[in-house]
Formats: sequence, structure tokens, C-alpha cells
Amino acid sequence: MGKGEVQVSKRILDLQTRFTEAGRIRLGERLGNRPTKIDKLRFTSPSHDLIAQISELYGGMTSQWESPRGSESQVYIERDEIDIIIPPSDEALTTSYEIWSGGGMQRYCDGQVMKRPGNDEERPCQCAGDILGGGERECKIKARMIVWLPRIQTLGVWRLETGSWYAAGELTRMVDTLLQASEQLQRAVSAKLRLDKRVVKRDGKTFNFNVPIITPVGDVAIVLEAATPMTVLPDARDVRLRPDAPAALPAPETTEWPSDAPENLEGHVEVVAQDDDVIDKGKHTQLMITLGAINYTDDERHDLVRHVTGGRTESSKELTVGDMNAIWKRVTTRATIEVQRHFGLIWSEPQHGWDALRKIDGLDKPVKDWKLNEWLLALDYCEHTAMQLQAGAEKSGE
Repeated sequence: MGKGEVQVSKRILDLQTRFTEAGRIRLGERLGNRPTKIDKLRFTSPSHDLIAQISELYGGMTSQWESPRGSESQVYIERDEIDIIIPPSDEALTTSYEIWSGGGMQRYCDGQVMKRPGNDEERPCQCAGDILGGGERECKIKARMIVWLPRIQTLGVWRLETGSWYAAGELTRMVDTLLQASEQLQRAVSAKLRLDKRVVKRDGKTFNFNVPIITPVGDVAIVLEAATPMTVLPDARDVRLRPDAPAALPAPETTEWPSDAPENLEGHVEVVAQDDDVIDKGKHTQLMITLGAINYTDDERHDLVRHVTGGRTESSKELTVGDMNAIWKRVTTRATIEVQRHFGLIWSEPQHGWDALRKIDGLDKPVKDWKLNEWLLALDYCEHTAMQLQAGAEKSGE
């Protein structure tokens, strides 16, 4: 072996490799036969030593737990977030529609192709219920993510599973972004995992649920620049069925949000805003409402502002008129991404989603002519539909 060369072990070429599972990160527990959600991250493992390490780092009392696999140790941690690294692998996150019974999994599909466990035969997916007609999807969504815990002494991975529509969609985008950044940076991107508490009101009912959130550690702008550019839209599963959608749309020409314009314009002298003027309160209010509508977290808002201003500020109140065009382009693109993300969760074919949106007042124009207001209207409809599916899953005991 020459100087500087790294010795690599010889391997069986057709041997399927896999990650060793050290334990699970659980978002709930069972009270009797009923699954119950919890507000803390719960770790379980056959190894008491690993659970003890987690308890020492993040707080919480260890205890014994009788799992379906036998006696294990567990801990409900006291800290709000933990350190993680996403393994650079296709196994980092998987999503599928599944049907389970007392005998195990009956079938699973990706929205188009269906398989049965132990059978490689592919058939058309049967999991798409008559969503547009008010029916329910027969299969339930399932997302599985694996992570390393870099502060725990094991090379094994920890698996997190969730049946939440919101979690499945958001984790997919977060994990893809970190993996793309890792590939470009040629190194793993350290991150944090935490539970984000959500409250959504629909049809007079209040829904409370938790969504696992991943945020990178360090300068987020570096991660965003290394990952897929914000102006690039994700492909639908079949681009032949997707209408043309622009990569970045112009800023909205009109808005329904309030402004600081005086009600009595008599004798008013119009002042032309300069590019370096700080935006007024009305534009800031408009921006904050819009960011909330497309699910920006506070951290993401600060990162967006810092990215657009080149690090000058991370406060949206200090944005200038000149900054706003870049802000609106990225905000509009985020809205298009949010809409398309919901497509994969709700409809088995993208065309079904576009057909549904065209029936809504104001969305009957070509997609290429949509501006921010149209995308927000489309997103509101998608979120309402997803919430109905989520409520149906919870009602059935998911």
C-alpha cells in the first residue's frame, strides 16, 4: 500500500448492507391499547448503557419498558432538542402509504406502485380514496427517519416513525436539504431535532399536535447556498402531468393586507420610496402575515432575511425597499414548494390536485400567470384538505 492510500476492506459485491439500529426516538406511548401523543422526545433501546448516556446528556429518568421485542430501557428527555447527524443514504428518510392488520403489514405503496411484503410484484396503487368526492384514503401515511446521535457512543442509528401528514412532508424537505448540502460541502452537516408544537383551527375545531423539526447548526446561509437553490422547484412525480410553473415569480402587484396609507388623501404629496429606505409598518405586517401563511418558523425567517441582505441584518423590520423584490421572489417560490409538497401527501396523481385547484374561484387562470395571492389561496385549500385527512387518521386510531 502506497503512502497516503487508505486501506478498504474487501467486500461481497452483492451483499446488501444496512445500518444497525441502536434504538428508537418515539413521539408517543401506549396507555393500555390506545396510542397517546406526548410533548417530549422519548428514547427506547435494548441497551441500558445508551439510554443512560442520553439521560445524562439531556436529562430525564431512565426506566424499564416492555416492548414488543422484549425488555428495554427508556427515557423521556427534559431538553427541548437533541444533536443529530443525518446519514448520507437513501435510507435516511422513507415515506409510504401502508395498510396494517393483526398479521402485520398487508401492502404498501408510493402513491403509484403498490407492493406486498415478501413479494416483488408491482401493481397499481390502491391507496387513493376518492379524496375529491369526500372519501378517505384507505392507506395511512408513514414516515421513517434514521439519525446518528453524535454525542452518544455508538455507530448505530436511531429510528423515528410518524404517521403525521405534516411531519412526513416537512421532514422530507428538511432531510433532502441537509443531504444536498452535505454532498456539496463534502462533510456531514450537524443539526438539531426538536418538537414543534402546532395549533390549527379548522371548521371551528382546534387541533393540537407536534411536528418533529430539523434545523442545521452553525451558519444556515452556508447550508442554504450549498443545497438546491431556493429558486428551483421540486419535480412532480410525473412532469408530463404537471402544468408549467415558473421557478421564481415577480412580487405581487396588489395585496389584500393593510397598509399605513392615510385614509384622507386630500393634499397628500406622494413620496417615492428609495431602494435604501427601510420598509414601513404596513409592508412589514404584510410580510409577517405572508410568512406565517406559508409556515416559516422564526428561525427560517431570520435566515431568509440574513441571506437576502448578505448578513447585514436578520430582523425583517430592517429590510429595505430594495430588499423586498428578492424577498418576494423567495417567498413566492416557498409557497409553490409548499403547494407541491402537499400534492404528494394528498393526491395519488399530481393532475388530480391541479384539477381540484382549478375549481376554486380565482385559480382558473393558467398556473404560469399565478402570483403570490393565487399560490396562498391554493396552499390554504391544500392545508385544509390535509387537515381533514389528519383528523380522519386520528379518529381511526392512527
